[in-house]
Amino acid sequence: MRDKVELLTKKIEKVYSGNPWHGNSIKSVLRDIDPKTAFTMAAGNVHTIAELVAHIIAWREFVISKIKDDRNFKITQKLSFDWERIDRNEKTAWKSLLNALEKNQNEILTTLKKLDDDFLKLPVSRRRYNNEFLIEGGIQHDIYHLGQISLLMKMIKGNKKFYK
Repeated sequence: MRDKVELLTKKIEKVYSGNPWHGNSIKSVLRDIDPKTAFTMAAGNVHTIAELVAHIIAWREFVISKIKDDRNFKITQKLSFDWERIDRNEKTAWKSLLNALEKNQNEILTTLKKLDDDFLKLPVSRRRYNNEFLIEGGIQHDIYHLGQISLLMKMIKGNKKFYK
């Protein structure tokens, strides 16, 4: 059976490019962000939008690596926000991040197509949870950071006193 896998796949598609229950999709929000905005540091010590997108990509890579049982994949919280691991040139990095996220989305969907519901019940290597929990967590992680990105956009574009 693939009922649960299909449901998870639909959730991932909705959050990324569909009409999710929480508002705009990742793709629709990011489409409206220009490179200057993506790299603008908002007030305080918060991450830039580009850093948050790099972080989303990194933890999606984590999900994929765990599904594929890649025990060599390593990611740290600090490294996950490093957009330069994808493209060191700030002039091209925003487009590179968006392309990497799109590629990542396709890899997640391709990976899920190979799974069945029994796989979801299996424990994740070196973790105390199963694959269904892992994938659901990835979806929730995307939504959480999409909210942060939307808030940063409003701070940067809507109220000039908020950013440096």
